[in-house]
Amino acid sequence: MKKKESSKEKFEKQMQEYKDEVKSFAKPDVSKNELNEITENIPSSFDQLIQRELVKFDIVVPAVNELAKEFLPLKIQSVEDKEGYSEVTKALRFIVSKRTAVEDKRKELKADSLAYGRAVDARAKEITALLEPIESHLKDEKNRIDTVIERLKAEEEEKKQAFINNRISILIGLNMFQTMTEFVWKSKLNPDDEETFLRVNLELFSDEDFDTFVDELKQRIDIENNIISQRDAKAKAESEELERERKKIEEEKKQLEQEMKEMREQRAVIRNAQLSQLGLGTLSFFNYWVYVYKVPPRPTELMYSTVSYDEVYNLSKSEWDAKFEDVKTKLAEIILKDEAAFVESEARKLELSKEVEKQKLEEAQKDEEKRKKAEAAAEAERLASMSDKDLYLDYVSRISNVSAPELKTKKWQSYINTITKTIDTFKNIN
Repeated sequence: MKKKESSKEKFEKQMQEYKDEVKSFAKPDVSKNELNEITENIPSSFDQLIQRELVKFDIVVPAVNELAKEFLPLKIQSVEDKEGYSEVTKALRFIVSKRTAVEDKRKELKADSLAYGRAVDARAKEITALLEPIESHLKDEKNRIDTVIERLKAEEEEKKQAFINNRISILIGLNMFQTMTEFVWKSKLNPDDEETFLRVNLELFSDEDFDTFVDELKQRIDIENNIISQRDAKAKAESEELERERKKIEEEKKQLEQEMKEMREQRAVIRNAQLSQLGLGTLSFFNYWVYVYKVPPRPTELMYSTVSYDEVYNLSKSEWDAKFEDVKTKLAEIILKDEAAFVESEARKLELSKEVEKQKLEEAQKDEEKRKKAEAAAEAERLASMSDKDLYLDYVSRISNVSAPELKTKKWQSYINTITKTIDTFKNIN
């Protein structure tokens, strides 16, 4: 490792370079002796410069030592020590004046160095101004070529990345997946069987090596795909065969179900006829064959439920025979009792009906008598309120309202006509 330069070493190096520059930029008319004198007055090292400037302070160092011997022993004994106080005050004033003089001298000496520095800076600026066009020219030339170099590098990097991306696309196209360090292909037939390709080999592999890897993997994939294709084709054929068998079984099942349905429907027709012959019936709102009582055993019991529609449709022959015999036996007992109750009920109804009719007839006779009495009273009242003329006209009107019969013989028909005319004549008499 290169050792880092110290500030002192840098200064000495710069001073040597400055001397060399002075020699290189010296005017042609400057003599060799004059040039040597100039360079000799220039400090050759950083330490030499410091020592040359500090020696100016050395002349006062002995005097300072003498002052220290004289003034350091001074003491003020107490507040009452006026003489000691005055002596210390005078000595302090003297030392302050000397320190101030040293400070002034420091500023004076430093002013020279500052002036020297400004002169160096000014001369350096002149030289820098002369060098700047050259530096700018060289920098522009370098920058121009650096730009081309950077562009070429970028193009090269872009080509390189495109090259890598193309290889990545090829690997991805082979169903390889990426990890942090490699590309991995896994067999579809055996998950434990895999092929890997390190990411670093995207750059390191030659075209021949990369193509060899890709071709070998493609061959493995083609072999595996052929095996999978044959397996899938076989599985598809087996699946299609199973589907055909399933459809065949389904069709046979549907056919059998249809035949069973038709058989149950035909059987149900026969069974419904048997139930109907027993005197049972159906209701639109009830799913049972029922016997409706002529005389219900209880006010809330109107019918006897026997066999459900579902039983008629689904019971086996033996189940139906047992069910039908049970229903027939029970129904015979119920009908016998119901018929006896019905006959008795009808007899009671007949007697009750006769009694009701008798009561109605008696009430009708009473009502008719009342009506006739009321009509006779109303007629008597009406007649009593009428005049003789009104009574006469009413009488004639009642006679004329009686329809005359049509007689077959002229003789009696002429009598009828004579009476009718006579009544009309009397009717028109005022």
